[in-house]
Formats: sequence, C-alpha cells, structure tokens
Amino acid sequence: MGQRSGSLDGNLWAYLAGIVDGEGYVTIKRSGTLHEYKDKSYCYKAYSPVIAIAMTDQKFIVWMKEITNIKGQLWVRKFPNPRWRPSYTLSFHGANAIQLAKNILPYSRIKKPQLEILMKYPIGDHRRSQRLKRDNLYWEMREVNLQSRHQQRLSEETLKHLNSRKQQSELLQMING
Repeated sequence: MGQRSGSLDGNLWAYLAGIVDGEGYVTIKRSGTLHEYKDKSYCYKAYSPVIAIAMTDQKFIVWMKEITNIKGQLWVRKFPNPRWRPSYTLSFHGANAIQLAKNILPYSRIKKPQLEILMKYPIGDHRRSQRLKRDNLYWEMREVNLQSRHQQRLSEETLKHLNSRKQQSELLQMING
C-alpha cells in the first residue's frame, strides 16, 4: 500500500476515475476577503482546485487515501438523525488535486470536462498576470458543473418525451416544407 502515486497501474487509476465520476466532484473553489486600504476597498480572491469524494464507506475512503499516496484531507460529517450513517469525505486541494487529475483524466468519462479545466490551472504561479486566468477557469468550471448538474436531473422519461417532441417537430417541418 505504500506505493507512489505514479507507480499505480492503469486499472487502479481507471477504477479510481470511476469512483470520482460517480461519487465525487471536481471544482475550483473561490474564497474572497474584503480589504480596506487608504480609503479604498478591494476584494482579494483566492482560488483552489478541488477534487473530493464523499460516501458512507469509511474503509474505502481510507483505502483510497493510502493507495494514491497523494496528500488529501479526510473528514466526517455526522447527521442529527440516528438512522443516517455518517458521511466520509476525502478531498484533494491545490497541487494534490492536479496530481490526482493527471492520473485519472485518461480514464474519466463523466468528469472529463472538469478535469481538463483543472489541468489548465496555474499551480504555484501567483503572479498578478495569472489572476485573470484563474478567474476565467473558475467561471468556466462553474458553467460546466451547472450544465452537468442540469443534465443529470433529466430523467429517462423526460428524455423520451423530448426525443418524441423533436421527432414530431422534424416531421411537421418536413410536411410544411
């Protein structure tokens, strides 16, 4: 279990990519603080790439942290309802998120667009010239995440309905010429 992250075989990275696709989220987190200086106020924005996986299986989360050998934070969320099981979250931030993204990107299917955006993130480059790039990547990620969330909400029935409406529309266009 003490393997380096680069030495894991492709099958294991593919498996972990599937877990991230199904149980995880990929984003760029933004936080900001308002500062005042010489009668002027400005907002400082900080950005951080994040990949996180949340589930109720503590053993799997701990195993994933050990097997990847990438530094991640593990935390527990307990719920007030005694029937609900605690949720365990493993999150990777900054360069660690980029390292994980690089390893799982070739195998990802669902979160591939988000991982590709994450790979463009300028890690370790805190120059002012990169501020606009980080801000643009944040908004690009937000748009992709909103689109994928909307697509997940479409039920199979809705898709059938939309397809039949599309077919009806195409048929009417053909008839009306």
